[in-house]
Order: sequence, then structure tokens, then C-alpha cells
Amino acid sequence: MHGRMDRAAASPHQQVPPPPPGYKTMWGLGVIYAVWVASMMWTGGCLAVFFEDLSAENADDAAMMMFFAGPSIVINVLLLGWIIRIHRRRGVYRRILDKSYQELFGYHPGQV
Repeated sequence: MHGRMDRAAASPHQQVPPPPPGYKTMWGLGVIYAVWVASMMWTGGCLAVFFEDLSAENADDAAMMMFFAGPSIVINVLLLGWIIRIHRRRGVYRRILDKSYQELFGYHPGQV
């Protein structure tokens, strides 16, 4: 997977290689984290009400909250997977930039 993104990001005509497809800036990543935190809070609230209804033996309300909590959990897992994928792509781009820097200036930027 990394080889394909490395080839896609390589640019012989520019000094700085462009970011690979799917690369997100820090601002974009901040928005995604904010959405994930809001989704986690919603899911936590749904689960709290669900367990409260279960302890009160209120099966109808517990079933309704399970209907809300189930998809919320799936959405949170998908958002977390997307965030992990974004961080991997950012890592690939960081390695591409480090390699480009080393080729241009003769040393790795982390070895200063």
C-alpha cells in the first residue's frame, strides 16, 4: 500500500512532492476529531440511558435506546478507522518529504 502512494506522490518536476491522495491538513483533521468527539458523547449518552432503562426494567425505552446506540457505535468505529487511515497517509507523506529533503540537502531533517 505504501509503495502505491509513494509512486503517486513522487513528482520529478517540483522540489516539494505533492501530498498523496486522501491527505488531510491539520485543520481538516481537527474537524474530523471534533465530529468524532461529538459522536462519542452522543453514543455515551445513548448507552447511559440504555443501561438506566435496563436497570429500571423499562424494556420499551431500552429497546429504543439500543436502536440509537447500535448505529452510533458503528459510526464511531468507522470514524476511528478513518482517522487511523488519515494518520497513516500523513506518515507516508512525512517519509516522502524527509526523503526529498535528504536528496536535496544531503541530510535527514531529523538528524539536525
